[in-house]
Amino acid sequence: TTSSKRSKTRRESLLISNDSSSLVSSSKMVALSLTTTSRRSPPFPPLPLKPSTTPPFPRNHATSTQLNSTPPSSMDTKSTASVPSPPTLSTSTGSVIYEGDYIHEGKAVVVVKEGEVFYNEAQVFNRDMSVAVCNAYVDLLKSENSLPSGGRLRVLDAMSASGIRSVRYTKEIDYPVSVVANDLDKGAVESIKVNFARNGMEAASFPPVAAETDEVEAEDEGVSISAESVEGEKNEEKGGRKRRARKAPRPLAEIPSSDDHNAVCSADANQLMIQHAWAGQRFHVIDIDPYGTCGPFLDAALQAVEGGGLLCITSTDMYTLCGYSGTAAYQRYDAVPLKAENSHEQAIRIVLGSLARKAAARNMSIEPLLSFRVDFYLRCFVRVRLQPNGAGLIVAKNGPFYQCVSCTYHTSYPFLEIKAGQSTAHPKDRKHTENCPVCSSKMKMGGPLWLAPIVSRRFVHLVKGVIAEEQRLKLQTVSRVSSMLDTPSKQL
Repeated sequence: TTSSKRSKTRRESLLISNDSSSLVSSSKMVALSLTTTSRRSPPFPPLPLKPSTTPPFPRNHATSTQLNSTPPSSMDTKSTASVPSPPTLSTSTGSVIYEGDYIHEGKAVVVVKEGEVFYNEAQVFNRDMSVAVCNAYVDLLKSENSLPSGGRLRVLDAMSASGIRSVRYTKEIDYPVSVVANDLDKGAVESIKVNFARNGMEAASFPPVAAETDEVEAEDEGVSISAESVEGEKNEEKGGRKRRARKAPRPLAEIPSSDDHNAVCSADANQLMIQHAWAGQRFHVIDIDPYGTCGPFLDAALQAVEGGGLLCITSTDMYTLCGYSGTAAYQRYDAVPLKAENSHEQAIRIVLGSLARKAAARNMSIEPLLSFRVDFYLRCFVRVRLQPNGAGLIVAKNGPFYQCVSCTYHTSYPFLEIKAGQSTAHPKDRKHTENCPVCSSKMKMGGPLWLAPIVSRRFVHLVKGVIAEEQRLKLQTVSRVSSMLDTPSKQL
């Protein structure tokens, strides 16, 4: 019995060893087969590449015909980048026409060399809508018999970049326009001058004042001090962090007057607007299109706009405005957003609420004409009026916002209300419970928000009339502009 057990155990061990050796040999065969198949051509043809959104003939690159006829040895990036595009070949991406280094957008033809100045093709819709709105604004002034006394519409493009927006305003607004194109970047200023000349626009140049002494601004204190006093304190700890210093922007030695038809400036946008406000040279239209938040420019824009003027405001910090950074939102707009299905409209109302509160501090009131969120930014067209007793009206249109944490229920109410027959605002008498009346869950509080309408239906009708006149204005994104105007506003 013992010998039979030993022989059985021996046979099982032999079987196990044979199985293990066969597994090892099979794994080697699999690895070998994978290696051999990887060296061969694939059994199926490669899938076609995903269509690119870039122009089919990139600027400063060879055309596809030239690339196909080029030997493989010269197909590297360096050689193709040095081959200029034929000046007679033009391509289109649906909204922009490329012709070498030239870009045709609307009635403007600008030179934008790759890597030299910022040109955002994604903002073509923004510029098309802005041109249509400005034409509708001129029609609104005509209906009110309040056209500018000087016979020209003074427009400020505070962050002009390549200058294409300024060129389009000048050539596509159906009224005489004198535009001031500004940018802090010197390379952008030179690009603006070239593009103005390319479109037959004469413009005076206004450089900043010459720097006699290098001054820097201590960001912690917000004051300008000499460079010598800061040099030894740059690394000094203050408030638990190091002090940072930067060069203070220099104001313009002379600002453009109302007699200048067009002007090109190189200045800080806030300084430029405040200089014009102090000099009494205010603008009828101010376009603010920053890369990021619009918060730091709202107060200066209110000072520099004429009574009854138009503010065109863009903000791209949707991450902050949609509730993902409440601290940053409070710092920029003095409001806290809530993450919800209506966060995009909350973002618009937070910007309008911040603008309204700043306007009330300067005895002004605002009237939103058109507001929307599209792609990665929001855009607000707001009319500003001088109103000495408008603070109560503004507060009556601002208030907190409550959102249920479990369902979609939300509510809001203004801080103050104006009762019938009274001109002053009083605190709103309204009770609010901590629990949701629908599902009994907790409620979160955000805001304050702008609680009045964000769109003027009368003004939207004017914009539609402008777009309908094809001989007056030809927009490259007209279908998208029309659909945006036709979409009903789903307001809170």
